[in-house]
Amino acid sequence: TYDAYAIYYGTDRNALTRVEVEEVPASIEVAQYQSYYVAVTFEEIPETPVVLFENDFEDPEFPSRGWSVRNKNTDPDYTWKQHKYTRWENNTTKHAYVGDDWETSLPQDEYLLTPVVDLTGSETRTVSFGYAYGSYGVRYETYEGTFEVSVDGGKTWTVLWNIQDTLPTNPDTIVTGEAYVEIPEEYAVSNVQFAFHYVHPAGGDTGQWAVDNVQLAVTGMDVAVTHVITATAGEGGTITPNGVITVEDGAEQTFIISANEGYVIEDVL
Repeated sequence: TYDAYAIYYGTDRNALTRVEVEEVPASIEVAQYQSYYVAVTFEEIPETPVVLFENDFEDPEFPSRGWSVRNKNTDPDYTWKQHKYTRWENNTTKHAYVGDDWETSLPQDEYLLTPVVDLTGSETRTVSFGYAYGSYGVRYETYEGTFEVSVDGGKTWTVLWNIQDTLPTNPDTIVTGEAYVEIPEEYAVSNVQFAFHYVHPAGGDTGQWAVDNVQLAVTGMDVAVTHVITATAGEGGTITPNGVITVEDGAEQTFIISANEGYVIEDVL
């Protein structure tokens, strides 16, 4: 898709006057019996990427929106969980977090798995996310933190991003940043899944990692735009359906709100 960018006009085709489209006057005076030349240049309008999935980890349940956790450590405190990493400067929201098992020193091989997506026909594919970690663990390689992709149901994984590559030369105690991972053309296929993978050996030293605002955006695909509704009810009533509901753009979603005996509906926010 293209749009007009500039207009050129004048009597000398080799010395036309250039005017930006938004500055073109409503009328231009011309001389009688004089020949004029008019030319227009166009610029390509960039395609707006389509978001196939995103997660800010603020939902009441974790994981949600089709995400899942595959863990080796059986203690829920030492696998991927919803958490506020208080040392993440300028981020006071919830995010996905995993830390070393300092209590029992059991080994950790923890996957935070995205939904499976079909990238067939996509022209560009970018996964973006924010991250924060303690620099000590990365500097001394007490654990491994990678972003990976699989196309065989999670049997094998390929590393696309490594936390080691983000460590500054003179890091602060906590390192934060934004990652933009371009997904190679070979993954423009169906049955694609991504994972944040944390590996920490038994009895190892400290190692913390948090991620937030994960998004997969693609171009070149005609896909339905969807919206996420999170429905919850307070004490004394119910809402059906509840939890995280995905609705296609332009569609309608009906909720049934009921008050328990002895209660009335006070407000709907």
